[in-house]
Amino acid sequence: MAAAVTRTRRAFDAFRDAALAEYSEIVVAEAREHLPAPEEPATAGLGRYGVTAAFVDELDALDDDYAKALSTPRQAIAATKGAGRAIAVAIKTAQTYLDEEVDPTVAFLAPDVPAFAEAYRNARVIVDRGHGPGTGDPDTPDASE
Repeated sequence: MAAAVTRTRRAFDAFRDAALAEYSEIVVAEAREHLPAPEEPATAGLGRYGVTAAFVDELDALDDDYAKALSTPRQAIAATKGAGRAIAVAIKTAQTYLDEEVDPTVAFLAPDVPAFAEAYRNARVIVDRGHGPGTGDPDTPDASE
C-alpha cells in the first residue's frame, strides 16, 4: 500500500485539483483493500491503526464531494477551501487518536517489545522531504521523486 500512496510533501503540494481528486480515489481504494476482511479480527490490516470501513467511507464521501465541486472555477475554489478544512479536522482527529490512544499503548508495551516500540517511534517521525524555501520550483518534480 505504501508504494501506491506515498508521496513527498513537495509532490503532494504540486498536485492540481483534478489530480488530487484522482489521487484521493487511489488512497481510498488502497485503504479499502487493506481493511480487515469479515472473517479476520478487527485488528488485521489497517484495523490495527483504528481505520474502519466507516472512516474510509467518510473519506470517500469527502473525496466525491470535492471531485463534484470541481466543475467550475468558483466551485473549485470553494470546494478546495471546504475540503481543506474537512481534511484538517480529519488529520487533527487522527493525530489526537495517535497521541491519546496509540502512543500510550506503545509506551506500555515498550519493555516487552522494544524493537516494535522503536520502529513505531521511528515511524511517527514526520520527514519533510521538501527542499526548503527558495531552493526550487515546486511545480517541477526532481529526479528523486
